[in-house]
Amino acid sequence: MLFKWLDAGAKHGSRPAGYALIDALLLVSLASGLAAGVIAITAAAAPVGSMGESTRLAILYLLPAVVLQALLEVFLAATRWMEGMRYDVVAKSLIQALVSIAAIGVLYVLGWRAVGLAWSYIVGTGAALAYASIATRTRLGGLALRSYRPRPRLLWRRLKGALPTTGSDLIDGSTPGLIFTPSASSSARMRLASMGWPAR
Repeated sequence: MLFKWLDAGAKHGSRPAGYALIDALLLVSLASGLAAGVIAITAAAAPVGSMGESTRLAILYLLPAVVLQALLEVFLAATRWMEGMRYDVVAKSLIQALVSIAAIGVLYVLGWRAVGLAWSYIVGTGAALAYASIATRTRLGGLALRSYRPRPRLLWRRLKGALPTTGSDLIDGSTPGLIFTPSASSSARMRLASMGWPAR
């Protein structure tokens, strides 16, 4: 949907492409924040014994990553629209991965062993998001934030048009974080343990 919005602004000139991107960021922030809130309430209200305490904490710690990852995907989609494919590779394959690994080491030294994997993913995603936002802003020549004014009716139309794909996009965006939950990270912990890393 973002490509369609950006194309409309570029072809008709009625609304700058940067405004369409901000519209998308607002809608994605709202949708991902709502999804994270629902997950948080569900995890917090789950009956005792339905899940391990470590699993519950891991889910709650990873909720910020749902929003960050969703915003990252929006910025990277904008760079792909501008035919800047390298930004996607650099953000995900280099920055997000390498910063996460470095964060694991720092958090281990600080003693954050129980939640280090979850927080390392959040830090890595945040770094990738910062890079992607700067790259997008540079390629677009700025977003004209000061002159941007949200149009409620337009946002509502865009939200209704994007609803069929919003759910799957949120799932795709948040799925990488699932590898850091205790129940899904056993293979990762086994690899760390084989390298002498405490599997805690």
